[in-house]
Amino acid sequence: MIFGHKEKECNIALVASPKRSYPASVIKPEPMAPASSTMAAPPPMTNSSVEIMPFYMKSDFQSNHYPCKFKDKKGTEYNCAEQFLFLKKAIQAGDLARAKEIMQAKEAKQAKWIEEKVSWDKKKLGTWPKFAYNNLFKANTLKYEQNKDLPEAQFKTSPAILVEASPYDKNW
Repeated sequence: MIFGHKEKECNIALVASPKRSYPASVIKPEPMAPASSTMAAPPPMTNSSVEIMPFYMKSDFQSNHYPCKFKDKKGTEYNCAEQFLFLKKAIQAGDLARAKEIMQAKEAKQAKWIEEKVSWDKKKLGTWPKFAYNNLFKANTLKYEQNKDLPEAQFKTSPAILVEASPYDKNW
């Protein structure tokens, strides 16, 4: 469980992904248990009352391609969540030359071109979707914690259901 729109407790539904892709997630608010016996939980949200808000472009702040600086605990600075993910992939795969190239990439699509050359051995490294999901969660946590305008912008989208909608990837 994580906290989502209007600070309601939410589930993240993980969608299975095909090869060379990472999982899509849709945040779905759930009603919270009452704080006391006199207080009722809010009614569950339904599609008839909630707008779906797709995002895809790098100009959409929710996008992993959105240009947004943040640092990890070691002080390494990233220019977007996608760069964070692809650096972690290259390091995990032992491809330090490509890791260095990824850090020199000025935008997400450059990092993506480099990342596509990194080999991922499922038997040795585990599944790519699980790895990607965990690292994007870390990247986006850092992104939102260090850029105070983003959480406010995110809450302004409430009560919409946010969905990454790539026309090129079945999972997004």
